[in-house]
Amino acid sequence: MLARREVQVHAERTDTQATVTFTPWGQCTITSEATTLTLRIQAADEENLHRIQDIITKDLERFGRRDNLTVNWHRLG
Repeated sequence: MLARREVQVHAERTDTQATVTFTPWGQCTITSEATTLTLRIQAADEENLHRIQDIITKDLERFGRRDNLTVNWHRLG
C-alpha cells in the first residue's frame, strides 16, 4: 500500500473541465456548470476510489467553507 506522499498528482484543465490524476490510484474528472461541479472518479479499486474521494472532499469543503459548499457523492450504475 502506498502512502499519500508516494502518490504523484498531476492536473490538467480547460475552461470547463479538469482532470486530476493520482498515479497509481486513479483519476478525478471535474466538470463545471453554472452552479454545479460534477466529479467523476475512476480508480483501480474500491480502496483507491475512497482515497481519492476523501482527498477531493476535504479540499473542496476547505476551499468552499465561506460559501457553505457541500460535497455529495453518488455511485453510478
